[in-house]
Amino acid sequence: MKNLMLTTAAALTLSAATASAATMVSDVNVEADLTAIQDIDAAAHWATLPQDLETAIIERMVNRIADDGATITIDIDELELADMFETQADIDSSKLVGDVDIDVDGNYGDQDYTLSVSARQIEPLIVGTDVDYRMTSSEEFYNLMIDAFADNVVEKLDS
Repeated sequence: MKNLMLTTAAALTLSAATASAATMVSDVNVEADLTAIQDIDAAAHWATLPQDLETAIIERMVNRIADDGATITIDIDELELADMFETQADIDSSKLVGDVDIDVDGNYGDQDYTLSVSARQIEPLIVGTDVDYRMTSSEEFYNLMIDAFADNVVEKLDS
């Protein structure tokens, strides 16, 4: 029993050390102008896209918010959601593309890159449902695109 307690204490100490080494974040800002919208299906999400992506990123970083953390700024360049015809014709036109700028105090760890998430990349996330049906302009598919983009931003922040 004593060894189990020591092991648990060591694991908690290691978890705390890992969490404190993670980059903290003070602000997340996502912008998308009308020119980013590539089709009528994507237009349905234009008004909520910035807030949806900001929320998804913040949800993944809830334990890492600090007044003096990094600033994440994303400028969405393109949102395109394939319709059923394009999906069945195997045209990979569903994508979310944006420029990501991560500014960390002291210029150490700053990152600037373009991130693109496509239908092909999120296919493995679609489990138990007909992929052709789900790879359309549905709300579920849009949410998967947002989640994949947010996951990539947080993963890159920690690399």
